[in-house]
Amino acid sequence: MLYVLARARAEKIEPAYLEDGAFDLQSALADVWSARDRLTPYGRAVLLLTLNAAQDRRAGELARELLAEAKQEGNLAWWPTDRDPLLDDWGDTTVEATATAVQALVVHEPRSPVLEAAVRYVLANRQSGMYWFSTKQTAMVLYGLTAYMRARGETGSPATVQVSVNGTPLAPVAFDAKSMTAPDPIVLTAAGREGANTVAVKASGGTVYWSASAQYFDTRTPIERTGGRKLAIARDYSALSAVEAGRKIVYRETPFSGTAKPGDVLLVHIAVAGSPDWNYLLVEDPLPAGTEPIADDSLYPLEKQRPRRWGDRRELRDNRVVFFQDALSQGRIDFWYLLKVVTPGVFRAMPAQVAPMYVPEVSASTTVQTVTVSAPAEGPR
Repeated sequence: MLYVLARARAEKIEPAYLEDGAFDLQSALADVWSARDRLTPYGRAVLLLTLNAAQDRRAGELARELLAEAKQEGNLAWWPTDRDPLLDDWGDTTVEATATAVQALVVHEPRSPVLEAAVRYVLANRQSGMYWFSTKQTAMVLYGLTAYMRARGETGSPATVQVSVNGTPLAPVAFDAKSMTAPDPIVLTAAGREGANTVAVKASGGTVYWSASAQYFDTRTPIERTGGRKLAIARDYSALSAVEAGRKIVYRETPFSGTAKPGDVLLVHIAVAGSPDWNYLLVEDPLPAGTEPIADDSLYPLEKQRPRRWGDRRELRDNRVVFFQDALSQGRIDFWYLLKVVTPGVFRAMPAQVAPMYVPEVSASTTVQTVTVSAPAEGPR
């Protein structure tokens, strides 16, 4: 609250009315200053922002203290904060605290190597390379990053970047002032290799921000039910063949041999298991090219009936099927869906994955599934 009031006073905005009479900003600042040792690093960063706005000479002292308490490892720096009681956010808010510390400290030490390491830490903690854990966290990070760029005079001077992966150069990329407000980053991709990979970035001209990431899959497939916070997923395909049952046609499951022909229907089974206290799970199963998911399961009644679980929500997309599951209260849940084989060729379905949506560091995946679709035999001419 003091930060808001200090900002308002700095911008010549005075409250029209206060229930307790006149507000003494300096007295309030003195109270918080004397209690700064009880504040989290996030709180001390906001206090420094307040002192900066009020042009209080104590800001320099607090800036030195805040810089000294940064945690550092390698080329990263951060200010650990395990909660944010202001908005009842009791999860880890270290990224927000670090971004706010950067925003407050650039006024005093814009070229500090600690701040460079802190910016690197913030950028390294993005989700999917684009954003942060929540919209609130993303907004706080943007405050810190834009203040950092402004303080260092980064105005979008033209720059050229050449990226090489394992010694192979990719196409060079040029940036200009308009690139700073482009809605999306430039993404370059290249195939990796088993073992160590080397990424080299050579930039000339203005300042360039970049990051590198590797995508890989855990190929272990056992389903394990334990009392710990483990999570596992398995996937298997079955071929369906039509059989008569009384006066009805039903579809019998047989183990999938890996080979199919256009028009065949496959049953995909996904099992997720783990600790019963996992919540808000996202299951994504990539489709092999040459197949299409079948939206209406009732078109293919199964001989062996089973619950046709879709989870709390199922989405059929162009390249994958997605299930959302609010809870894993029984420690295991099974999903099924149908695929129609359409196009001849040899296709690979990348591993199915499960992850709790709000615990991004945890995930599990299956192996790759290969589907070989033979060309239909030509009829007599």
